[in-house]
Amino acid sequence: MSALDDMFIIENYKQLAELINKGLKIYLAGPMSGIPNNNFEVFDTAAAHLREIGYQVFNPADNDRKMWGSLENIAKYANYRDCLRADLNWILDHAEAIALLPGWDKSRGANIEKQLSEILKLKVIYLKDPAYNPPV
Repeated sequence: MSALDDMFIIENYKQLAELINKGLKIYLAGPMSGIPNNNFEVFDTAAAHLREIGYQVFNPADNDRKMWGSLENIAKYANYRDCLRADLNWILDHAEAIALLPGWDKSRGANIEKQLSEILKLKVIYLKDPAYNPPV
């Protein structure tokens, strides 16, 4: 088995649905820091599409809102260490795959999350453009 056997480039959500089992626990990773509204719109759109076709998704934007409430509170009270701890713990405890949003490679956190996923031999899914890709 080569290293590429568990890596996929996904052009659309139908292709993803055909590729892996529904119900799979997917961690959603991508850039947040330095992007307006922490890129929550892209995270939320991708998470909604994935859930609609039957996947269990950990969306870090949802978790940040759960921990701190509003974007204003997140900006004021959230810190990188607490966010990364929650995210990495979910990957360690639950994830069966990681879905990478566009720009993930420019994010320190997403790079760490991807590395951990590879160490754990999780499926790695590259979402080409989840913000503009309607679900099945």
